[in-house]
Amino acid sequence: MATSDKMLVYHYRHNGQPAVKDGLAVITQKQLDDILESNPDLQASTKAIPRGAMSVDIHQCDLLPIAQRASTTQYPNSEANVAGVRIPLGVWLGSTFAGEYSDLVILSKRTS
Repeated sequence: MATSDKMLVYHYRHNGQPAVKDGLAVITQKQLDDILESNPDLQASTKAIPRGAMSVDIHQCDLLPIAQRASTTQYPNSEANVAGVRIPLGVWLGSTFAGEYSDLVILSKRTS
């Protein structure tokens, strides 16, 4: 992915200021890299956005990077719904008609 490619990023947090504007924003890969570099307590994971979806439910297991997901499948709360993200209209149109924004990048507090 080029550093100028745009992506939809959501910051899941319990309190404090979000790392992206309003907790949900379209940013470049470079901006995402800068956020992760300046906030070492954050980690990034991805969740597929179904084509044409107006909202995406985020579950506890979605907050983990792919490498950590396999180790948490046995935990009873791994499928607990922790947030619902409403897709902005411009992103929804791009996803539905042009196939853009197929993934949602989720920033969350780093886990061990």
